[in-house]
Amino acid sequence: MGEKDAKMADGSVEKQDIRDNSQDYLRLINAYRLDWQSALKSASWGKFQIMGANHAACGADDIKEFVKDMCKNEKGQIDLLAGFIRKNAALWKAVQDKNWHLIAYHYNGPNYKSDTNYDVKMKEAYEYYCKTTV
Repeated sequence: MGEKDAKMADGSVEKQDIRDNSQDYLRLINAYRLDWQSALKSASWGKFQIMGANHAACGADDIKEFVKDMCKNEKGQIDLLAGFIRKNAALWKAVQDKNWHLIAYHYNGPNYKSDTNYDVKMKEAYEYYCKTTV
């Protein structure tokens, strides 16, 4: 912990950056055994944690295609995220306007501030990456 990593927004890897997902996968496997479609729809997928139940809103024909694209690579995840944003007119407008509060509200629901400052973090990340050259 505390190792330097330029890829992290704050420049280092800390304990809170790493999460053990083994219990989540075990829960998904057990649910999959009961009803595979419902299990895949009930899980959040990818970097952007899109619920499988939203697969159609992302442009995926079915849950299997959605999961396959989510697991393939980051491009697949970004394409699904873009589909999700564009299908939600209010969210798409908020993104175009860079209205961080409304983006967080339309993406995570009215309680998005209850456990995180999601809107503030997005604004800060946007400003950071606008300043960073590739």
